[in-house]
Amino acid sequence: MQFLNRAALALAFALPLSAVPVAAQHYKWDFTILGGYSWLNGNILDRADFDFIDGEIIDGDLDRENFGLGSGGTVGTQLGYWFNRRFGLRLNGAYTASDISRTRLFFNDPVIIDPLFRPFDHDVNVWNLTGDLMVRFNTPRTRWDGFEFLPFLAVGLGATWLNPAGNEFNVVNEFPIVDPFDPLLDGDIGDGIDAIPLRCSTIILARCAVLEKNTSFTGLIGLGMDLRFSPKFGARLEFGDRIWGVSVKEVAFDPDFPFIFREIGDLGKTVNQLYLTIGGSFLFGLQYPPARAVVAPPPRPAPPPPSTEEITVCIVDPMYAQGLRTITATRNLSTGDTTVVKNGDRMPLSQLVANVPVASNSSWYISGAPLEIGMAPNKIQYVSVGGARHIEAGELAYIGTVNSIPVFADRLTLAPGLANLGPNTDLNQLTTASPDARKALETVAVIYVPLQPTGCVFQALQKQQEIRKK
Repeated sequence: MQFLNRAALALAFALPLSAVPVAAQHYKWDFTILGGYSWLNGNILDRADFDFIDGEIIDGDLDRENFGLGSGGTVGTQLGYWFNRRFGLRLNGAYTASDISRTRLFFNDPVIIDPLFRPFDHDVNVWNLTGDLMVRFNTPRTRWDGFEFLPFLAVGLGATWLNPAGNEFNVVNEFPIVDPFDPLLDGDIGDGIDAIPLRCSTIILARCAVLEKNTSFTGLIGLGMDLRFSPKFGARLEFGDRIWGVSVKEVAFDPDFPFIFREIGDLGKTVNQLYLTIGGSFLFGLQYPPARAVVAPPPRPAPPPPSTEEITVCIVDPMYAQGLRTITATRNLSTGDTTVVKNGDRMPLSQLVANVPVASNSSWYISGAPLEIGMAPNKIQYVSVGGARHIEAGELAYIGTVNSIPVFADRLTLAPGLANLGPNTDLNQLTTASPDARKALETVAVIYVPLQPTGCVFQALQKQQEIRKK
């Protein structure tokens, strides 16, 4: 009872110190079912503490070894309460199946040597209960948002109950009766503390070292990790040490009735109960993340209608080899103005072609006179036929100029003598200086002159036939 009182008092002081209020507390419960293994390290009786065997009587060290508790499987449960996300408390209970496997000796009495000088394997039940302070090394999320692992440190105080299985022997401090065959013997003589004899001797004084059923103050330290797999279920892995004492007593007994003992000394030791456990945890209080409403983005406003457009324009260029070329221009859809880029600068298209000579600006065309090529008496005259028309640039061949106005002919019917002419050919001078060129030009029935500098708009001119008097 003294051990239980000490454990309860220490735990009463530890719990208030750990439960410090924290702003924005997040409350959560967990319940864990565990299984694993415990290693009970440390002797419960050293041979030097109780060595009554005379080597001359029994040869060897049959009864001179140390005694310890056997390791065994462990099961347990834990109920945890987290008063914020880093600190919590838990009630931690465990059971371990242990044993003692040694040879015990009773001798110097021929009556009892045979049944008591034998190997034995005695089961021992070990129960642990502690209240633990839990400290996490990292801060968990306040609500479930996917898997996470949470390592922690546990420090606790409590008690351990050591209970020999069965009730084979008792320690009874009141020992009034020595004759087991006395008819006045009542049943109370066997009532006492359950115990397991470890080593006995009757050489000098009939006495034994026995392991008693007892309750002892226990300390715990452990390292573990919580694994969260869902908002309501997780796993816990933990390795730690429970430190507690065993009650081994030196007792006297009556050789005539060796099953009842009386305590005469204390041989207790401290045991380190190392454990490794793993189990499933049921979680309470975890919140789901808030529902995230998916809001469709507002429809994009329709792009404003384009204010300009790119166009291609056919322009007359007397200095170009073909006399005509196609350029890219920008037309303003609101104003209709057309601009082009020349040498990095943007300018109106009209400015680019302002100095291009065309037939519509010539006096002969305005007055309706024929276009004359060459000098009298060998000049050739062409008169307008039909109206203005659009002709693709690829259909015409540039043959030269007349008074700076570009002159074109049909590419497919062009005489060979007029081929490869162009920008620097003045047809008036050519036909005057070269009879062959004049004869070749006479074979051209129709020529074309531009009416405007853009758009490939031409006026067809037909060769006027010469009328002679006889």
